[in-house]
Amino acid sequence: QIFVGVIIGVGVGERQDLRGEDRRVGRAGRGGRHRSGRGLRRSDCRADRQHRSQENTVELAEEISKRSESNNVTTSVLLQANVSGEESKHGFAPHELKPAIDKIMALPSIKVCGLMTMAPIEEYEGQAREVFAKTRVIFEDLKSYTGLECFNVLSMGMSQDYRSAILEGSTHIRIGTAIFGNRAEYKPV
Repeated sequence: QIFVGVIIGVGVGERQDLRGEDRRVGRAGRGGRHRSGRGLRRSDCRADRQHRSQENTVELAEEISKRSESNNVTTSVLLQANVSGEESKHGFAPHELKPAIDKIMALPSIKVCGLMTMAPIEEYEGQAREVFAKTRVIFEDLKSYTGLECFNVLSMGMSQDYRSAILEGSTHIRIGTAIFGNRAEYKPV
């Protein structure tokens, strides 16, 4: 199953990543559906800006809401949780999630459907699974907290750690590298 919607709380690493399918992120509210493991930034909707703080991420949700409402669509979103606490990772710290969900759920034309996270590159066996287990606990708590029937997506696990993610209850995995190869080795035609 492919998640349809956008991810709140994660940024696109480089502008050149906004080609092809990724460019459609900015048009998700125009009646088109979008699938992506890559996040949506306000820069994808409008002018370039950096968005890493909770306040800016909620502002991004407000922008998505505004655009979705003006196009008479509801956009499904996942909130990214930075459970590992790595500075290189985007997303809400676990203690920021409930206040963020409260604000985002109050917005029109947005449907909060769950969480996503990325584990660190393992420094020891089982490190990714520990992060996934913590994320699952947070997910279950938030599912109960929100009371939303649609809050049923737990997206975690990538090509290198998807097995651990599945064991910890992931409903969606991102395995692009396993399918398409290492992006660093990609050479545009």
